[in-house]
Amino acid sequence: MTMAVIIAGLVPIMIGWGWHKKMLDLPTMERAKVTISTLQEVGMIELNVEGMSCGHCVARVTKAVLAADSGAKVVVDLPSKTVKADSSADPALIASNITEAGYPATLKTA
Repeated sequence: MTMAVIIAGLVPIMIGWGWHKKMLDLPTMERAKVTISTLQEVGMIELNVEGMSCGHCVARVTKAVLAADSGAKVVVDLPSKTVKADSSADPALIASNITEAGYPATLKTA
């Protein structure tokens, strides 16, 4: 079985299992890293958020992010206690809003 992975519009990378494994070439890996770094530079914010445990928590945290930037795209991951936001707002403001909502938030470092 083979799967194609597309990262931010790059040429598909073929990954196989079992006897058909193929190593990813270095230039492809480097392009993927550059693309991911670029996404982070243009507004992708990632935070560690404590105290989230249910859908109500997700709604409150999402509302706190949207208070800083109503056009933000927000993804809350309960198991890892992280929030990703595609936003043009100041990351410190987003973290502050989430903390004020009752969920201590810190910017995730690389």
